[in-house]
Amino acid sequence: MWAVISIFSRNIMSREIATLSLLELSDAFATSELSPVDATRAALDQIAAHNDTVNAIAYLAEQEAMTHAKEAEQRWQKGHQFSPFDGVPCTVKDSVFVEGWPTRYGSQLEDPNNLAPEDAPVTARLREAGMVVIAKTTMPEYGWKGTTDNKIQGITPNPWDLEKSAGGSSGGGAVATALGMGAFAIGTDGGGSIRIPASFCGLFGLKPTSSVVASYPPSGFGTLAHTGPITRSVTDAALVMNIIAQPDHRDFNELPCVNKDYFEHVDTALGASKIAFSPALGKYAVESEVADLVAKAVEAFADIGAELSKTDPDVEGFHDAFDIHWQVACRANYADLPEDKKALMDPGLVALSEHARHVDLVSYFQAEQTRREITVKLNRFFTEYDLLVTPTLPVTAFPAAQDSPSPNSDGTIDSWTPFTCLFNFTGHPAATVPCGFTTSGLPVGLQIISGHYRDDLVLRAARVIENMYPIVLPTL
Repeated sequence: MWAVISIFSRNIMSREIATLSLLELSDAFATSELSPVDATRAALDQIAAHNDTVNAIAYLAEQEAMTHAKEAEQRWQKGHQFSPFDGVPCTVKDSVFVEGWPTRYGSQLEDPNNLAPEDAPVTARLREAGMVVIAKTTMPEYGWKGTTDNKIQGITPNPWDLEKSAGGSSGGGAVATALGMGAFAIGTDGGGSIRIPASFCGLFGLKPTSSVVASYPPSGFGTLAHTGPITRSVTDAALVMNIIAQPDHRDFNELPCVNKDYFEHVDTALGASKIAFSPALGKYAVESEVADLVAKAVEAFADIGAELSKTDPDVEGFHDAFDIHWQVACRANYADLPEDKKALMDPGLVALSEHARHVDLVSYFQAEQTRREITVKLNRFFTEYDLLVTPTLPVTAFPAAQDSPSPNSDGTIDSWTPFTCLFNFTGHPAATVPCGFTTSGLPVGLQIISGHYRDDLVLRAARVIENMYPIVLPTL
């Protein structure tokens, strides 16, 4: 009996520690109330307790994590901590390089013994701050779709309803963060892959402005891909951005260092900001409960004195152009693989790669021209409006075994994610923040977008919604 009570008590305590915010962990480390070892152990306990159910972790480095946590603990004891967040445990997506770790991209084609030769820029920034990278998180094969399953780990379900999808392609990171398997997750986003799972799992997710967070090696989806955080609060995301939003010469579009403090003004009032609310980008169908919750949440901006207008930006033609980019990327990377390798792959990815053979060079050039034209239109839009608000997704989480809301759909990420993939196309910063739950208990997200390099304004606006709808975590 006493052993059962002891284990139960430890699990409760571990979950409480594992879901502390970054500021709470930093304060606890500074006062010696907790140590990095305690925080890392708590995250590992959550993995041990729940990963067999949710398949969120693709690679776990438990001994290495504990070694780094002990080193961080010693730095705090000596007053030599690398940063206020030295020793905070976190995860990164399977596609993100961690030196000496396998990078399998969720694919059986990748040799598990082929170890990364160096840290990705984002991993290097985390290590410089002393953060403890404990695991890599599950993704669909090569990140090709907006759900998370692969032939190695299986399906990663939604922690709010295990029969539903967690979203993707950074689904493992979202589930891990929701369940305390790390203080936050680093994801990548080529068509919504941070924002989709964050929305489905009731978390905050930020796709930064293109190259604000440096990426390397280059993504197979080219300049559509971005790197950013999935967190349990807007404040945590701002703090993580202070660490990871640094230049790196390995990024294709290396940006100069701007030394922007995303946290300093995260609670600064928006004042009379001009905010455009587009309920459906003019033409897309949105589930009624999603539409109602988003419309209600948007009123929070008017309540604080912002100038709120219902209007749609002119983005005509973006969907077909994005689709061509996505298909061509799949074709270029996978269509010409030998048949024995294709047999090991996700059939949906193989089918999409083959389907893309019809796209010719002229069509691709025209799609790229459309991309530039729409980006310019949105740049002009953001000279008139400070922010744009849309639903994050037109739907809530659907059955976990499906690649899309309709079992008969082709499953491509853009077929049911028009609100997210648009801003991969244009590179503008876009975030999802929870704005309530449906009657069936599934989270709904609201998306906030601003002009290039106004990631700080997106975070400030997200705080307005978060103050009205504090993030709630699931329990298993």
